[in-house]
Amino acid sequence: MVIKDIEREEVDFIAKTINAVPIPHIEQFTKDKLGNANLVEERKSDGDKKVIYVTGCPVQSKTVSILVRGSN
Repeated sequence: MVIKDIEREEVDFIAKTINAVPIPHIEQFTKDKLGNANLVEERKSDGDKKVIYVTGCPVQSKTVSILVRGSN
């Protein structure tokens, strides 16, 4: 799966979560740099906002996300 429009500071977090290695250019893409997860899905939140859910990660003890929502 390709995730577009990702913030730069989120790349390391996601790579660490799925045991992937970030690559700067497609020419450096090799199988050993791929990560894995059981399920990656994009869900809609309020209106047009989207949230990426990654579940079944190989090293679940290294990262955690908490989504906190509230009113203005």
